[in-house]
Amino acid sequence: MAQQSYNIQDLLTSIKAEVRKSKSLAAIPDMAIETERLRKEEYEEKIEGLKQDREERKKYAFRYYLLAVGWLAAVIVLLVCNKKLGLGENVLLMLLGTTTAKIVAVLIVVAKYLFPAKGK
Repeated sequence: MAQQSYNIQDLLTSIKAEVRKSKSLAAIPDMAIETERLRKEEYEEKIEGLKQDREERKKYAFRYYLLAVGWLAAVIVLLVCNKKLGLGENVLLMLLGTTTAKIVAVLIVVAKYLFPAKGK
């Protein structure tokens, strides 16, 4: 059975409209209970979303940390083994400079996505 998705604000508006239409005061407590239940559901969904965001941030932050550490290890190995490889100074500078810039750019983009500013 498919679960329908409701916009909380629309439901609250319709509940308020029904309360206004109702001449009986007996319906008001039931509507108040329903309104509180909907608010509680909305807050629970927000909390679940925040928990999921936190877990994803932890997972991807660790992965990109490993990427940066791996890249630094590769740079050290390349510099140590440079005599055997026989790379010229210009080639070595170009190789290290461009790939390091790419790694740093990816890390910046990922960090801004995973850890946005508080007001946004």
